[in-house]
Amino acid sequence: MDPAMADEGFTRVTYELDERDGGATKLTVIHDLEGAPGLETLVSGGREDQGAGGGWSWVLSDLKSLLETGKRLAGPIDRETTAQPSVLVTEPPATS
Repeated sequence: MDPAMADEGFTRVTYELDERDGGATKLTVIHDLEGAPGLETLVSGGREDQGAGGGWSWVLSDLKSLLETGKRLAGPIDRETTAQPSVLVTEPPATS
């Protein structure tokens, strides 16, 4: 990760699920990017010309394809050549 972007710190992503008629569910993703201008540029697609970013529209399009068809939009994962993501879960700082 770009050190300047890492220095921006963590951002908050909120998922809202709303049941609809006919068994459908509306998904709303809210990504609070306050104080993270580099990440905001990245996820908005502002660095796609450099081979980075694309943001939530790509992720959600792939998820929609997976849920509707059982197949990923980007094709199958080659576990031997694809880096696996690491996840860091932290608690928000305590407030007084």
